[in-house]
Amino acid sequence: MKALNEASNRGVSISMLLESSMGHGGSINIDIIGKMRTLVPPAQLFAWQDKTELFIDGRMYAKVAIADGVVCFITGANLTGHAMEKNMEAGVLLISGGRIPQLLDQHLCSLIDTKVISPV
Repeated sequence: MKALNEASNRGVSISMLLESSMGHGGSINIDIIGKMRTLVPPAQLFAWQDKTELFIDGRMYAKVAIADGVVCFITGANLTGHAMEKNMEAGVLLISGGRIPQLLDQHLCSLIDTKVISPV
């Protein structure tokens, strides 16, 4: 959280797509969106809320980070405090340059543009 806030203070724009809590139609028992609002106030937060019938039980399970459409981090590991500090988790892939970071960035932007995911 400290690094995200420091980046924001340097003018970096931060957007996060997060899973909603059970109380807000999601699948997790904590309000991670509420926590992120408190911990990283400048971040723009998104959620997959208005799911069509086909995806009604779908979960936000992607674990990626993209920087400027140039670098991306793709992992199977959870991006939680325990995962980063206590658990044994693996599955990291860092891609710098090429089309994959750009395509992943475009895909996430298109999910926003088509209102598949929405600001919260």
